[in-house]
Amino acid sequence: EEANIQRLLRRKPIKLDYETSRRWIQMNWAPKTKEEFFDLVANGNLRTPYISKNPEEYYGERGEWISWDHYLLGSLDDGKNETDNGKRDLMKWQ
Repeated sequence: EEANIQRLLRRKPIKLDYETSRRWIQMNWAPKTKEEFFDLVANGNLRTPYISKNPEEYYGERGEWISWDHYLLGSLDDGKNETDNGKRDLMKWQ
């Protein structure tokens, strides 16, 4: 049991996938620059544990990162209904 507890404590937190994360950020906060994003983090406005506070590093380690422009400003139109995008996926995690 102690080994399981230690393994759980060492495990990295689970975050939303790249596409869902960027949709959620764009629809809820809409920062236009990397600096605005980090201001949200520094001010405590980005409180959800499911969105990485350092997405470039987090998604970069997974080979998903494209760019700050794509993450913050990229099109949300991928054939899905925009009202159904990141909010529903995030609700599953809460």
